[in-house]
Amino acid sequence: MIQLIGCNNHLGVSEPGLTKNIETLLKYYPDINILQVNEVLCEENHSPKSKHFESVYQTNRLLSETCHTILANRVVPINILGDHAASIGTVSASSKFSDNLGLIWVDAHPDINTPLTTLSGNIHGMPIAALLSLFDSPLGDIQFKGAKVKKENIVYLGLRDIDEAEQIFLNELEITYYTFDKVKELGLDSILEAINKKFENIDLLHISLDMDSMDPLLVPAVSVPVKSGFTPSEVVMILEHLITTNKIIAVDIVEYNPQYDKDNVSLYVLKQLIDTITNLLTD
Repeated sequence: MIQLIGCNNHLGVSEPGLTKNIETLLKYYPDINILQVNEVLCEENHSPKSKHFESVYQTNRLLSETCHTILANRVVPINILGDHAASIGTVSASSKFSDNLGLIWVDAHPDINTPLTTLSGNIHGMPIAALLSLFDSPLGDIQFKGAKVKKENIVYLGLRDIDEAEQIFLNELEITYYTFDKVKELGLDSILEAINKKFENIDLLHISLDMDSMDPLLVPAVSVPVKSGFTPSEVVMILEHLITTNKIIAVDIVEYNPQYDKDNVSLYVLKQLIDTITNLLTD
């Protein structure tokens, strides 16, 4: 069984268009059955290195508890989220059900900055760092204290924009990552086989897919576009491979920002991805 969960969070990047993600999806596809979790808005102390921290933290707590409840009923959540900071909550919920959780991050960005290394202060660039407890914060203690996933169980796919400090973390922690250029060099089939081998010993796999992993010329509705990227059909291929070769605990689709869409082309891709995941998980 699957359950769609929607969250309209935006304060991890302060892009107001993200607040309309679920509203827009339901406007054009009203028959979708989605459990909505609304972003929590709090008074803030406005730390420039962790912007809107309290709201992001409380939203993640609420979202994580919702996902935990769904997972406890042996249902797979498909999480349609705003900015990628919300995956702190979803992955934290998944980690309660596995001591050997795998995590694949399909994204243009590695999202492994900390408050000490961030150039923007936006928490949507910090979720992997929080999940690995690379900095001391309540964000890293949602569900339980400590890292939610082992560094050796993380794979990045499709990176195209890596900050200098993030590259240092990737190298020092020896996290497996495939840039988009490397995928093009070796071929997607070859990379997916390597990822499959990497995940041979995990218990469960959490997939976190950022819409900006795709080419913004094809999927413009993202807050932080990066030149080039996967086609929608390549992302469908990635999902088909991951879901058919692993036991999936949850899937995130993040950063659909209707403010930047053109003729609803990105919305159509989002719906296609939701349908693909739903069909694969219910077969």
